[in-house]
Amino acid sequence: MPTVLHVLPPDAALACYGPEDWIDTSAAFTPLVVDGVPAHAPRPGLWQRAWQRLTRRPAQVDTLSAWLAEQDVAIVHLHTLHDSAPLCAAAQRRNIPVVLSWPRDGGSVAFESFARVLAPSPIAADRLLAEGCPSERLRIAPPPLVVNQNRPYHARSQSPLRWVTAGARHELASLHTALDAFARVAGEARLSVVIPPLLETALRQAIADRNLQAKTEIVIAENATALRLAFADAHFGLFPALPAGLGTGVPFSVWMAAASGLPCVLGESAAADGFLHQQQALLAAPSVEAIASQMAFLSARPYIWLLLGTAAATSAGDRLAYDRACKIPFEVYRQVLSTPLYA
Repeated sequence: MPTVLHVLPPDAALACYGPEDWIDTSAAFTPLVVDGVPAHAPRPGLWQRAWQRLTRRPAQVDTLSAWLAEQDVAIVHLHTLHDSAPLCAAAQRRNIPVVLSWPRDGGSVAFESFARVLAPSPIAADRLLAEGCPSERLRIAPPPLVVNQNRPYHARSQSPLRWVTAGARHELASLHTALDAFARVAGEARLSVVIPPLLETALRQAIADRNLQAKTEIVIAENATALRLAFADAHFGLFPALPAGLGTGVPFSVWMAAASGLPCVLGESAAADGFLHQQQALLAAPSVEAIASQMAFLSARPYIWLLLGTAAATSAGDRLAYDRACKIPFEVYRQVLSTPLYA
């Protein structure tokens, strides 16, 4: 099995599509997880095992090239394009193939530089094709999910309604829209905002600017398990929209919320990924007024919560099967290593 160098952004738990569920496929599959500015210390278990191989990454191409050889890296898998040019140059010098997961960093991509490009959904794959990604290099790698079709719903009289929203750094504008919409309909409700550590300061200021400190809590998510726990305590999910210019395909956190059985208010762009209005979610135009209107509609109708949540979980489970998400990266690595260029 190859040694794969995984390059993750600081907010990997919210921005990457499932690396922690397949990163340790077997004892021989030894990943290297690196980032220029790690957002948090390794936790026990999977990430701790991965970080045991973490070495301070050299900055220069020459020293990077030697370091890749020293670590016996067979494939570089980029989950972010941030500060990746020196590493890609070093990999090219060593004739090490580079696999790219669909970048949410924005900007243009030189697709011809990568052995494979992994898209998180069919609609994202279509956009990548339109942007010039060669079809023979493109693969669809949806996120792995834990589907909960038997979600226990709280009676409305038992506790205040709790909304949950989540976002990575490129979704900051969407988080602000969620805060503005929540401020309009809050009442006795509460809002949990699930973010990576590097967004905490900005979100606390945004919450204070809207005078929502008493009704809003920040949850720091360092892995997918933290996301699932945050969603398990909520009544509803709130995900207004993706920022403009970053392609399409709903974020990983939306699929996670749907798989958790949460009835959600989503931006209308989620329809492109198969979410049907008033069937798997409530869809709204990406404006504060439209989002707040759908939030009020959902919170006032407890008789549709179970229906929406169950349909969302079923749809997410059918669309993004767990074992498919686990197997695709391994198949990609095997394909890359078996091509004549890298034989």
